[in-house]
Amino acid sequence: LVRKVLDFESSAEMFSVLVCKLQAFVLAFRSCSHLQKVFGDVLAEIGVKSSQLDAHRALTVFGSVHRDIGRVGMRAANAFVSVLRDLGTFLGKVLGILSDFMCYQFH
Repeated sequence: LVRKVLDFESSAEMFSVLVCKLQAFVLAFRSCSHLQKVFGDVLAEIGVKSSQLDAHRALTVFGSVHRDIGRVGMRAANAFVSVLRDLGTFLGKVLGILSDFMCYQFH
């Protein structure tokens, strides 16, 4: 039983490291999504100021697509954040229960 608890504790620690790595990934993903939106804003601004009709249309559409990519990316990142928060809470509770069990087992 103690060996199983130690295995669970090892797995929980591995998952907590995974959560930390995923949080760093989500922050990087958010940054990329923000850059997509900013890039879309710049392209749309250039498209609006363009005197050529074809360039105006192309840059405006291209800017709009990049804005949409940024918006969807931010929504996905926010969804990941809520899942990671729940997973972090769950892991904290599991580690707390395991440490309480180990204290009662050996004392």
